[in-house]
Amino acid sequence: MKLRLTFACWDYDRTRALADGTVRPEGIDLTYLNLPVEETFFRMMRGQEFDASEMSLSSYTASLHSPNP
Repeated sequence: MKLRLTFACWDYDRTRALADGTVRPEGIDLTYLNLPVEETFFRMMRGQEFDASEMSLSSYTASLHSPNP
């Protein structure tokens, strides 16, 4: 059984092989969500909608001071 993960990220040359399936992580059923960075940051910070995503360092750092970082 494969581990199911969602990953939200913009379309970068460094991640394109994951998006188009050229690279498939062993043991992982990856759902790659190609989203604008602003939407990705907002949805991850507000609702933790993805298993993993790119994240703004300043948004992450600011969240450490919230009641539920």
